[in-house]
Amino acid sequence: MNPRAKSSGKTVLGAGALAALACAACCIGPILGLLGAVGTASAVGAFWVPALAVFTVLALAGTVWVLRRRRRSACRTEQSAPVDPGFPTPAPRKETRGRLRRAHPEVPGEIIGQARAVELGDQIFRPLFRNG
Repeated sequence: MNPRAKSSGKTVLGAGALAALACAACCIGPILGLLGAVGTASAVGAFWVPALAVFTVLALAGTVWVLRRRRRSACRTEQSAPVDPGFPTPAPRKETRGRLRRAHPEVPGEIIGQARAVELGDQIFRPLFRNG
């Protein structure tokens, strides 16, 4: 055959069609797999997204129910009376202030510096420590 011989248009067209068919046969599997995966993911998502929303609402409702139940049971006592936890009040009553002033005349009830606070702390708390 002569390499310089002109090939006919039918030969080039046939070779192109054969190449296109070979490419399609080779790539059809991955393309169909990808389309199938997208379709499956869409179907699963269409089911699971509403199910996840329902599950979330049920979980929140259950949490609120448990917390309220715990709070109610924690607040129940045999005798219904106010409980004093023993925390200091921010502003003592007038009679309490007077009692504190009489019990600790060394505390003037004013803002003092650090050196004076250390000195007063030693006066008040040193008798509590036997090794001091």
